[in-house]
Amino acid sequence: MKIVKTDDNRPMTLKEIEICQQFEQSDRSGQALWWPIVAPGDPVPGDPASDCLVLLEGNGRYAITFLHGQWSVRDGEWYRHAEDGAVTPMGDVREEAWEAAMSIKDRLSQDLDFGCYVIPVMVFTDMTPDPDILEEMRGSRVQLLWSLDDLVSRLADLPDGDQVQKQLGKRFISREVGTLSRRPAAVRPAQAPKAATLTVRGGAVTVRDGDEVHIDIHLHFTITAPGDGDDPSLNVRVQ
Repeated sequence: MKIVKTDDNRPMTLKEIEICQQFEQSDRSGQALWWPIVAPGDPVPGDPASDCLVLLEGNGRYAITFLHGQWSVRDGEWYRHAEDGAVTPMGDVREEAWEAAMSIKDRLSQDLDFGCYVIPVMVFTDMTPDPDILEEMRGSRVQLLWSLDDLVSRLADLPDGDQVQKQLGKRFISREVGTLSRRPAAVRPAQAPKAATLTVRGGAVTVRDGDEVHIDIHLHFTITAPGDGDDPSLNVRVQ
């Protein structure tokens, strides 16, 4: 499997290097894209972002969030446990994993003009199945994997039935990786239309610098009473 990084200057952790080695040694065809780009500009702290998008040829797309170390969940709040015993609240990592996958889906749909199916996956790299986490994730569309053992094969086993993307070939994968490796153009804010002024002094009329043109016409009527034997006259002056 081919490995692609969107930032060659960003250092990888030992755990990420271990994951890359497993991807590279896999006999499955596909690509793994680290840190896919879904929005213009630099990432905003706190915005959900998948660590890696794995595209397996003839199988599926997997937006993976890797959760290292020990984790727990209580009342929808997720906690990371440090080796020194410190416990840090981490918000709703399940929702963040879902939103990150949907951001990838939306970017591909927008830039490549086709609908696609992306499976969000949370991988607890250093844990065995935890009963509280399993209960919290019951019914969720975010898939769970425990440890890094045989990761690629277990990813490929996640989709059922029509979730398998048999049409996902080399050409599609290359286009998707290329799209998610570059920043999209920023959307310009809508601007109010410019106003134009039109002055008529006779002769040709020229309008410049206006998205919309509004013309006000003022009519002045002068009625002249007839003299003996004359018909009444009406003069119209446009201002």
